[in-house]
Amino acid sequence: MRISADFSVFVAFAYNRLVRDLIHTLKFYGRNDFAPRLGYQAGIQLAEHLPDFTDAVIVPVPLHPVRVRERGYDQNLMLASGFSAALKLPVRNDIIYRCRNTYSQSQLSVKERKTNLKDAFKPHKKQNQPLPEGPVILLDDVVHSGSTLQGCFKAMHQIGLKNLTAVAICG
Repeated sequence: MRISADFSVFVAFAYNRLVRDLIHTLKFYGRNDFAPRLGYQAGIQLAEHLPDFTDAVIVPVPLHPVRVRERGYDQNLMLASGFSAALKLPVRNDIIYRCRNTYSQSQLSVKERKTNLKDAFKPHKKQNQPLPEGPVILLDDVVHSGSTLQGCFKAMHQIGLKNLTAVAICG
């Protein structure tokens, strides 16, 4: 899927009624038991498209801490754990963080999405490990306009990461 002139996104599943209901159940109804399995299936689905990523790391799109407290979990981190298991790649959630608690993107127009996420992501000042030298796979649950991914890529570029690829569970 081509989102902008800047990057493409590998999408595991079409955003159809079944997948939409799964994602909404995960994000808005507190059902997270299937998240790792869904991430795993997405990894299996996309493995053939990511053959050169044997030394990559997976970075889940971060949620704001307030959103994590409200939900009781970070769905992208849970999806990333399954995706990671399928591709046998490590997950790094210490590279970027969400510094602003933004509105939910689901009800916003494309223009509103870009404004909503302006400067919402920043690089962590101190990573738990050295920055990855190989490819970085940014994983999000849903991609629509690409605004979230662009914000994350901007934050990662600020710390010198260049070999970036985006993956979405659905879009």
